[in-house]
Amino acid sequence: MILNYRMNAGYISLDHWVHGVEGGGRNRGEACHIYDLFTYLTGSKVLKVEANAIKQVFSSDAIVP
Repeated sequence: MILNYRMNAGYISLDHWVHGVEGGGRNRGEACHIYDLFTYLTGSKVLKVEANAIKQVFSSDAIVP
């Protein structure tokens, strides 16, 4: 089974908690909820996560200080 989820989370300023040590970046801070949903829907554990940007609009948004 392959699940595909497209997320348009929008820009988060660099001083937001998600970019800090406690937030762990967008993947850990937000996408983790999608992994949890997939685990629930399939009854399986996550084996691989791959993320690709369609277009990098805000390059600084992906940087964890």
